[in-house]
Amino acid sequence: MFPRKTLIFAVLALSLALAPACVIEGGGGGGPMQEKTENVPLGGVGEAEIALDISAGEIVVRGADSADLLAGTFRYNRPRLEPEVNVVRGLADRARVSVRHLRRGGTIFGRVRNTWDLTLSTRVPIDLDLDCGAGRTDLDLRGLDLKSLTIDMGVGELKADLTGERSRSLDVTVDGGVGEATFVLPAAIGVRVEVDGGLGSVNAPGFAKSGRVYTNEVWGRTEASITISVDAGIGSVNLKLR
Repeated sequence: MFPRKTLIFAVLALSLALAPACVIEGGGGGGPMQEKTENVPLGGVGEAEIALDISAGEIVVRGADSADLLAGTFRYNRPRLEPEVNVVRGLADRARVSVRHLRRGGTIFGRVRNTWDLTLSTRVPIDLDLDCGAGRTDLDLRGLDLKSLTIDMGVGELKADLTGERSRSLDVTVDGGVGEATFVLPAAIGVRVEVDGGLGSVNAPGFAKSGRVYTNEVWGRTEASITISVDAGIGSVNLKLR
């Protein structure tokens, strides 16, 4: 029986070895590039749940004052990476939008190029759920009326900008993987971050620390607040105040 720490580092080594084989930023190999665009009009939607599930590649999400609840441009060089957008309009004015690969399962080896460039409307409240595999995740969430944010992070890099004005409190849950997660946070809104587990580091200049809990100077003193729970894997967590 191997010690637990030995097994953890073995998983880390294997994950880091496989990640470059699955996602390479440049072209070359893997088939010709294809491009697909998708738009989901707001219609009568008053609030939405949006689930994004990308197995490997780069995903960029930003907010905009748009009549489209979701607008996306997808570029990929493998047919199995073609995205599928499903929309379910429920009772009242709530809608659920899911974006995932059309074909799932198995492992993709060789040179892969897969990018999702998504814009979400700032006009309605949104519950956002992301399942990210190997690659990079860049979330510019300024201006979005987020009710909740859930991130399942795989192997790679995550950056989430949560600055800007906020009319309601926000709960963020992050299941960390292997890599680096950076959160850009507002100095003028109360922020509390709890980091549990992991073998990496937490870099949090300007935050007060109590055990594994980090709070900014105005925590508990603002009407709206941001609470982040990070179940970290192997990697680092960076907290930056702006």
